[in-house]
Amino acid sequence: MQRYGQSRMEAQSTQTDIAVLNPAAPPLDPSKPRVILNILLSLFLGTLLGVGWASWLSCWIVVCVRGRTSPRDWTFQYWPK
Repeated sequence: MQRYGQSRMEAQSTQTDIAVLNPAAPPLDPSKPRVILNILLSLFLGTLLGVGWASWLSCWIVVCVRGRTSPRDWTFQYWPK
């Protein structure tokens, strides 16, 4: 109940305690996008995501679709054992 009264008093208050500590200064150089970095990063992350998705999909096909549960059964028929 005490907190409710304090919140209500603060809501009704019209006095603000705002002060400028340090005035803002404009930047010396304008900002611009880093195109080369963005392209390289997107290629790397896209490749990583694609390889991970392909790996997950192949594992899902082997286990769920073909019904093989042992990693020994995951090998193809023509691979030597």
